[in-house]
Amino acid sequence: MRITSRILLVAFLLMAFLPCGTASAFGKKPTAIIVDDDTGESIEGAIALAQWMKYSWLRRWMEGGTHYLTKAKETVSDKEGRIYIKGYWSWISFSGRPHLTVYKPGYALWNSKKEISPLLKSPPKEFSSDRNVVRLVKFEKAAQEWLKLDIGGGQKYPHRLQSGFLWNCLELDIEKYPITIDEIFERHEGPFLGLESRRLYEENK
Repeated sequence: MRITSRILLVAFLLMAFLPCGTASAFGKKPTAIIVDDDTGESIEGAIALAQWMKYSWLRRWMEGGTHYLTKAKETVSDKEGRIYIKGYWSWISFSGRPHLTVYKPGYALWNSKKEISPLLKSPPKEFSSDRNVVRLVKFEKAAQEWLKLDIGGGQKYPHRLQSGFLWNCLELDIEKYPITIDEIFERHEGPFLGLESRRLYEENK
C-alpha cells in the first residue's frame, strides 16, 4: 500500500512540475496549431499572444472606454506548430474572454476576432477549441490582395495596413507586460513602413 502511495505521489509531482513543452507527451490538447495556409505544414517559432479583455460600464462612464486588459500570456509555437496557453479555452472568473494574436515574420498577422487577410479559407470567427487550427497567409500573397482594396487614407499599402491592424489588436494596457510580438513586428515591418512613407512622399510632392 505504501509503495503504491509513493508511486502515485511521484507521478503527481512529475505532472505538476514538468515544463509546458512536455504537455503533449501526456495527450494534452494544444490551444492552437499554427500552419502555413498554402502548404498546411506546421510553422515553428510563431509568436502567439493571448489577451483577456473585460467589459466595464463603469469604465465607459468614467474614462470613455468600455474594455480593459485583465491578463496577457505569450508563447511560441513548437516544431509541430502547437502552442499551449493555460486557461485559454477555460472560463476564468473576472478575466473576461480571451482573443489570440499570432505573428511570424513573412506572414500576415492573424487575430481570432478580427479579419485581416482576404485570402483566409476559414475566417477567424470559426476559431474554437474544436477548430483550433490557425492558418497563416504568406505576407506577399496577402499584399497582392490588399493592394486591390480601396481602403483610403493611404492604408492600402500592405505594411501600413498590417501595422494599423496590429495596433487595433494590441491594447494600450499591454505596455504593462513584457510582450515580444510587438518588438518582433516592429523589427520586421518597420523598415518597410519607412520605405512606404518615402514612396508616398515622392508620389505626392
